[in-house]
Amino acid sequence: MQLIKCPTCLFIWIVLVVSTRVWGQIDRSDQWDHDLAVVQQDLPRLHKDLFFQKDSTWFYAQMNELRRQVHSLSDEDIVIRLQEIVAAMGDSHTWVNGTAVIHHKATLPLECFWFKEGLFVLVGERHCQALVGKRLLEINGHPVRTILDSLEQVVALDNEAMKWDRLPRLIRQVPLLRHYGFVQGDTIPVTVQNDEGAPETVHVVSQSVRLESDHRVSVRYQPGSWPQGWKHPDSWFWEEWLPADSIYFVQYNRCWSKEVQRKQGKRKYATSMPAFKPFGDQVIHTLKTRPVKALVLDLRFNGGGSSRQGTRLIRQIAALRPDQQPEKIYVLQGRRTFSSAVINLLDTKKHLAAIAVGEMTGGKANHFGEVKSFSTPHWKLQILYSSRYFRFNALNEDSIQPDLHVMPTFADYAAGRDSALDRIREALRDADLNSE
Repeated sequence: MQLIKCPTCLFIWIVLVVSTRVWGQIDRSDQWDHDLAVVQQDLPRLHKDLFFQKDSTWFYAQMNELRRQVHSLSDEDIVIRLQEIVAAMGDSHTWVNGTAVIHHKATLPLECFWFKEGLFVLVGERHCQALVGKRLLEINGHPVRTILDSLEQVVALDNEAMKWDRLPRLIRQVPLLRHYGFVQGDTIPVTVQNDEGAPETVHVVSQSVRLESDHRVSVRYQPGSWPQGWKHPDSWFWEEWLPADSIYFVQYNRCWSKEVQRKQGKRKYATSMPAFKPFGDQVIHTLKTRPVKALVLDLRFNGGGSSRQGTRLIRQIAALRPDQQPEKIYVLQGRRTFSSAVINLLDTKKHLAAIAVGEMTGGKANHFGEVKSFSTPHWKLQILYSSRYFRFNALNEDSIQPDLHVMPTFADYAAGRDSALDRIREALRDADLNSE
């Protein structure tokens, strides 16, 4: 290595290095300030009614304060703080997609679900498979309830059911856990309740495992047999005739299809998607040809999309001749019934007089929707916002309550029982006894 011998040259070199670092820092802060200014200006302008819950004074004061702090915050903390501000505005359809800054690599490789008994790990990466099927107690010594309380700051929660759905998904995001002071490094102690009822801790390494799509690296809890509603979670829509009870079970998991994608003008993506028309035709054919005692439409895991195709099918069912109609019609609803799926739930009540079974819905009857987005110029944050407001209920309730309340239990899940479907079977038996 050749040393710089000239004092003047050495001085110039030092000045250049220091200046480069200073100007690099200024560039970063300026970029963040510009991006936040874009959000501050465009989100109120584009959103249907951003200030329906909190006024503009609060929003602009929070955004200005964040812009003043960018030089002292990490990139991750800026994104999380921005999401806190957006979430506080109260629209569950409006949020910040910060994956351009916060990468998937910082994720606890676990999937959890909130049952009546508590939060359980249903999927885990192979190095932490000892956690699978166990009740989650602590992360790095912090109780689950304490962590969930903090995570409420980054999501707009319409109701209690949405909390059961959204927060278990967020609890595995290491940047959030780090932001709120629950973890520091990449290896994190996770404590569960073992089969003997005692605490058991496994040290989990955060990583970029996408458990939903890569089953080669994951272990999924295997109940004795799959509960009816959990058989095909990745299928957008499917149906099954249950001859023992004369129940026709139809599960509708996504308000989307090949046909909807084509209408959206993105035909090249439609080829890999399932077509809805053959499915709908099969449903109508079964109702016409089978002695259906009860039709069960399952919307528990439907997070929305486009309501129109579901509405058409429901109206087709309502138009069947009386001798082709099921004796009873039930609709299953729950914490993940959201947005367009709520519209279809209301369709079943209006056109089919369906009896609703399950949990309160995660979505509201009156809600923002038709989500659009814009991106910031420098850090490429995607800002998703509502462009319309849908009103279906004069009461403006924060959720739709079922006629028959059923919250899933882990005991039922582990035994292969579908708690909500069992409640329908019980109602059918009671009706038979009363008719004798």
